[in-house]
Amino acid sequence: MPGGNPPFLRFAQDTIPTPEGGGILGGSDDFKLINDTYGHPTGDMALRHVALLLDRCARDSDIAARLGGDEFLLILPGASHAHSVDVAERLTLLAQETPLRIDGAGFIPLRMSIGVAAYPNDAIQSHTLLTIADTRLYEAKKSGGRGRIGRADGA
Repeated sequence: MPGGNPPFLRFAQDTIPTPEGGGILGGSDDFKLINDTYGHPTGDMALRHVALLLDRCARDSDIAARLGGDEFLLILPGASHAHSVDVAERLTLLAQETPLRIDGAGFIPLRMSIGVAAYPNDAIQSHTLLTIADTRLYEAKKSGGRGRIGRADGA
C-alpha cells in the first residue's frame, strides 16, 4: 500500500468502490534528478506542473492528490478499466509533450510512470486496488523505460 498522506488514502478507500471505478498511482521519473540538478524550488515547480497535468486529464468527478515525494493518486469514480488506462496514456503523453519551463534553464522534460488498477476488474476492495496500482507503478518503473504504464494486460 502506498505510504504518504494516510487521511487521503482512507478517503480514497471509501470513495473508489462505486459500481465501477479506477485508480491511477503515478510518479515523476525525473523528480530526484530535477531536485539534485536544479534545486528544491525547481522540484516544487515540477510538482505544481504535474498537478496541472493531472487537472487537464481529470474529469470534474475525479479526485487527485499528492501522496508524498513525487507520488500522486488519481481516483476515477465510475470509470472502467479501459477509461482508467486511457487517462494514464493521456497523462504520460501530456507529460512528454509539455516540458517544464524554467527561466534561465529552458525546458526540462518530465516523464511519468503510472500504475493502473480498476474496480471490479482488478479487485473488489479499495485497499487491494491501491496495492495493485502501487505494484504496477513499481513494475512500470522497474521495466527500464520512462513514461511507462503498468496495467493488467502488461502492455
